[in-house]
Amino acid sequence: MAKHVSKCVFANIQISTNERFEAMTESLARLERCDFEKWYVNIRGLLKEKSARHLKEVLGSQLILFNVDSGRGWKKDTIEIFEHVKEDYLFYWIEDHFLQITPQSLNMIFETMDNQSVDYLQYSFFGLGAHHEEFSLIEERTELDAFDVIHYTSTANNLRQTRAIELYGTFAYNISLVGIFSHRTFNMVLKDQPYFRLRRWPKNTPFDFEQNGAEIWMLPLKIGVPKIEISCSIDDDNQVPGSSLSSRGLHILKTRREDLLKKENRITTHPHHIDMLKHFFVIPGLRPLYNLLRRLSYHL
Repeated sequence: MAKHVSKCVFANIQISTNERFEAMTESLARLERCDFEKWYVNIRGLLKEKSARHLKEVLGSQLILFNVDSGRGWKKDTIEIFEHVKEDYLFYWIEDHFLQITPQSLNMIFETMDNQSVDYLQYSFFGLGAHHEEFSLIEERTELDAFDVIHYTSTANNLRQTRAIELYGTFAYNISLVGIFSHRTFNMVLKDQPYFRLRRWPKNTPFDFEQNGAEIWMLPLKIGVPKIEISCSIDDDNQVPGSSLSSRGLHILKTRREDLLKKENRITTHPHHIDMLKHFFVIPGLRPLYNLLRRLSYHL
């Protein structure tokens, strides 16, 4: 008899606008029939109570709902929430990404990841196939129906980043938040970074969890590289213009992405008094000092 793989949804999200709420309900509708044991969800933002009511109505006893917004930042709050998670694998849910395959197909991906002892798989930002192409220089792999399995070492990363620069003109991220993680891997990335790094984003956002192409401290990992589009952002093309659902005409936006970010005060991502300093650092040689002050401000 095949071993049962326990899996859950995990999320620490902010819902502050009707647009985010509507995206959340649609994303939930596509995921709710998947075979998850539990949904561990922390909701922040102006519409957290409305969002919580909807989640309770849809998920019932599957939902483990949190109300953690301590002011200490996304990472510390997420560590507190993650202590409750016991499942083998977790799907990190982001409300504006929509599942593009059947629930049965997603269940099979989890089972295959467990059978192959895969640590991590990026489930979104497929980029019309560009994400799979990033790994094309890596010959050693196990080819499966939905994804390839790669023993991802620093050597493999060098090959991957070489191809990513050819494709996008920039490095690809080694760990993205839109991921399916083994319990061990998510715990490691969340807690065990071995060096101090200045924040690149405000502490109330999740983006410093992600690891860029130069950050290889967590390697080696056994990763899955999707050959199909598992999920897709509704309005974020990422590095591949035309790849989001709205860009392809598959989702109608009521509010443009740029306008929504402004509405949520997410365009200016650091304190106003620090933002104003940039006008005093127009001399090119002083720009690094401004960037240093900006990043230090994210620790306040």
